[in-house]
Amino acid sequence: MVHQFSEVEPAVRHAIIAISALHRSFSTTQSAQNSGKPNDPHLFPLRQCNKAIICLQQRLQSASCRQDSHVLITLVTCVLFVSFAFLQGDTDAASCHLRHGTRLLQETYLSNTKKKLDYGPALTDVFYHLELHWASLREPEAASLNHEHSIVQSMALGNPVWCKPVHSLEDACNLLIGLAWLVCENDPENSKMVVAREILDKHQEAILQKLQTWKTELTTSLTRKKVLLSSRDRHTLAALNLWTEIIFIRVSTDSRQNEGESRFDSFTSNFQRVVQLAKSVLSSDFSQSPMPTFSVGMGMIPPLYLCAFRCRDWHIRREAVQLLQRWQLQEGAWTSSGTAFVVSRMIAIESEGLTPGELVPERARISAMRAGALPDGSGIRLWYRRSQGGSSTQNDSNRNPWESEILPF
Repeated sequence: MVHQFSEVEPAVRHAIIAISALHRSFSTTQSAQNSGKPNDPHLFPLRQCNKAIICLQQRLQSASCRQDSHVLITLVTCVLFVSFAFLQGDTDAASCHLRHGTRLLQETYLSNTKKKLDYGPALTDVFYHLELHWASLREPEAASLNHEHSIVQSMALGNPVWCKPVHSLEDACNLLIGLAWLVCENDPENSKMVVAREILDKHQEAILQKLQTWKTELTTSLTRKKVLLSSRDRHTLAALNLWTEIIFIRVSTDSRQNEGESRFDSFTSNFQRVVQLAKSVLSSDFSQSPMPTFSVGMGMIPPLYLCAFRCRDWHIRREAVQLLQRWQLQEGAWTSSGTAFVVSRMIAIESEGLTPGELVPERARISAMRAGALPDGSGIRLWYRRSQGGSSTQNDSNRNPWESEILPF
């Protein structure tokens, strides 16, 4: 769809060139430390993005195009702008474009059942992925999408995804995207985000049962159809299976905050399965894999990050880090190298004074962590908070303080 529009729409064409140029700079060994110099690899993508904005403005001012056509091209270009901002690591710009895009999609297509927008279902699916990606990155103080314009919330909760049957790959994707969005929204560090917490508390048993049923059906289907599935289809299902495991862990543990970080210890086998599935997908021929090395959406980095962060098995968490280090991936604002760098330091902090194979004691575990690049690009500032030792509380005054350090990068 996007490439088709790029042939006749300058705004779409320049936006594609901008993203392609970012991909090229990611694929080369050039350093981003040359920022501001004439040979900065990010200058050309920015110029192309600016051209796309100018072309879109000119199109919207033109009276020769139909209103429906304006809406469609605006939404397609918006998807590219959001993706470009994510891939640059500019989450503020991404969230701004995303808020306006979801509002336009909701007002012109989703809320008007009589009006059919060409490519409406495809655009809706793309915005699902973009909104989920943003939820996985958002800082507690960041603005949220208005509930009436959050299309993932509408999809996940309007007719709850855990109550719907799964008859197709699309149904399975919607189930996992909806539930993944819920667990991303359930942030214990943000007292304002109570909607997801209340839903998960109320429907936890039904959601876990749905996930278990889906896992059983998937396993049965793979066993029966293994010889009939293409390599790409098998990897797609493996990726869905991986996300199912991660969501199962989160839904099972999010309501047990008072147990501290030890609540994750009973899910070691689930973490191990996630790492095994990720390894099978990443080790495949990428020409046969559904997981691109440069993308925005549900990928491999967030699940491997959760394994390295929350699983305290000495070997499993380090294998997750090794996978992040070995395969150079960028999934929106997530980069495998940056994620591995930060989580490796976190593991070192937790494991200080321990011998290989020794279990990290509860009070040495980190319960919350944030990281941000320094303004001059010289490193990363890491903030982390130690566990309360199983006596977690909602009262900030009783929590362990945030600790901070700078990591040269």
